[in-house]
Amino acid sequence: MRKSVVLALVALAGCASEPKKPAEAALEVPKLGGDAAAAPREERGGVRFGRENARVGQRLRTRVVAKSSWRNPQQELETTVYESEYTIEVLAVLGPAPSRVRIDFTKNLTFEMGQPSATVIDGKAYVVSVESPAVVDATTGFVPSPDEIARVTDVLPDLGTRAQVDQVLPDDAMRIGESRDALAAAITRILHPRHWSHERGTAVLTRADATHAFFEVTLEARSTSSGMTMAVHGQARVRLSDARLDGFQLRGKFARPNGEEGDLELSREVF
Repeated sequence: MRKSVVLALVALAGCASEPKKPAEAALEVPKLGGDAAAAPREERGGVRFGRENARVGQRLRTRVVAKSSWRNPQQELETTVYESEYTIEVLAVLGPAPSRVRIDFTKNLTFEMGQPSATVIDGKAYVVSVESPAVVDATTGFVPSPDEIARVTDVLPDLGTRAQVDQVLPDDAMRIGESRDALAAAITRILHPRHWSHERGTAVLTRADATHAFFEVTLEARSTSSGMTMAVHGQARVRLSDARLDGFQLRGKFARPNGEEGDLELSREVF
């Protein structure tokens, strides 16, 4: 049972674990950045998202954490945590999007009951391209193992195209309270494009400040490999200048086909 949870966590974020139904009890929405009391930034015509083309030399650092907890048959609390930190540097662009990047994994670990275990990509760097070979080891220049290739490309499923979040957000202004449910599906794809199938979700623009728009998000998804499900709820933060998803915090439940259930927390921050 523990192994299945570890695999599910690594599958989330590129890569979490997974519900039967959304929790019935009200779930407090985590707050991301900014001052919750700040007045919404709703300019004339509403909140607008800018667009920026990728630039050679651009660097972004991302931190992902996925945590699951459940009671075993002896009613003992068990936990599994996945943590990943990586930096992406744009090496080449094609139109508005990166076409070749370097990705350095400074951390890629799983923790079972507090004990760390490094994955095959922990501490390694790769060059990823839209051309063949798609992934090479940045140090040796060799094509890495199939497991490494799969894990690396999971982080960059849309290389060569505009980001999914950018594509689903409107060019026209949005009003506070307006929905853009396709954003929930885009977040599911970010969690893991191969292992999670989006079933339903909502995304409502709740407020904005001088730099970011904040969406209340719910989503339900099913693992295509294990049949596990998750239902989570929380907040996503999108940068106004370029429609970049700067972070999200989601909490909820996961459930396995055998009826076992547990709690799930997912977070992602881009710096």
